[in-house]
Amino acid sequence: MSFKHQDLKFLLFVAERRGPSVCWQGTDFENQKAIVIKELIVVKPWSGEVEQQVLLRIFHLDEFREASVMFAWICGLDKVKMALFRQVGFRRVANSDLFCMARDPAHPSRLISADEDAPYATQPIPIPCRSAVKGT
Repeated sequence: MSFKHQDLKFLLFVAERRGPSVCWQGTDFENQKAIVIKELIVVKPWSGEVEQQVLLRIFHLDEFREASVMFAWICGLDKVKMALFRQVGFRRVANSDLFCMARDPAHPSRLISADEDAPYATQPIPIPCRSAVKGT
């Protein structure tokens, strides 16, 4: 992977060890420019539909035109947020809380329904210290 963002490297390292992904391959993330959504806050009563429109338009912003994927880390218990991200096209990376959306409409992740997406796996996994991931 050629990501400069250490936290994203770490998340991908962990996600890839959670099990097979339904629609993502490790090569999908190699040498790609990515958008990382750290937080999306829209206050009620505008949440939901406005959040959906924001997510759908991010790829069209000039500063993100070169990005091929967009990531979001969604806590497993936040079913409302997970449903929103899945509705616009995000799909789970392996069995983790990391979700990704490809810009390419022909990418396998864009061709499966949210119901066909990988489930969250609760099995324990070894989590390496961050220093072990920095060199990858």
